[in-house]
Amino acid sequence: MTEETDGCLVVGRVVELLMQSPRKPRKLGFAEICHKPMHLDSYPGLESPTAAYCHDEDINPERYRQACPLVPGIVTEGAPNPCGARYRMLDGRHRICNLKLNFPHLRAAWFFVVKWEEIEALISTRAELGTVSGRMEELGGTIERITQGRRQDAAGKAYPTSLVDQVTAFVEASRMRRLHPLVHPEPLCAADKMAQMMDESTEKGGGGKGGLRGDRPPGGAKGKAREANAAAEL
Repeated sequence: MTEETDGCLVVGRVVELLMQSPRKPRKLGFAEICHKPMHLDSYPGLESPTAAYCHDEDINPERYRQACPLVPGIVTEGAPNPCGARYRMLDGRHRICNLKLNFPHLRAAWFFVVKWEEIEALISTRAELGTVSGRMEELGGTIERITQGRRQDAAGKAYPTSLVDQVTAFVEASRMRRLHPLVHPEPLCAADKMAQMMDESTEKGGGGKGGLRGDRPPGGAKGKAREANAAAEL
């Protein structure tokens, strides 16, 4: 299935897969990952030295600003790929653009890797999208409640122990991870705060010429760590 095909992937279904089939994030080089919108219009894709595509209107300003770049993204291996890269991004383009623009010295980040064969079975038709999205929204609420320490749903029914264990393991695997000796997985995840932290660290000794801060964020953008009911077209 390609981007022109009438089908889409609800990211929450991938989160559900990662809960049911646990795996640890892997550190992957940016040069191996194709993500929107780097392959659109006249952008040079993987060959772009400035990540100009991260300023495209496809990158939402508010989501970009709220993106936590230390939280692992999700990529698939073996999928139809317009960039000819090994991996294709399923979730996290605002986070990876946050890193590319603000920390140009970084060349890799953490990602969950899912095989394309696993993903194909999760793709929904447009007709199915409403039902699937509703179920994934419910899953998102369940994950939030369990993460908050609650062990019952809104109706007072206890969650199965197996589900609690799955959510707990996934949340732990999704924790913020260190990318560089000067970038620590702390709650300060906004790009401007992280860049400020990097500048302060390089002033104290370390880092390269001019620190690790790169270009400024695009006109704005909001990137949540992960939205269980967000749809990613393939």
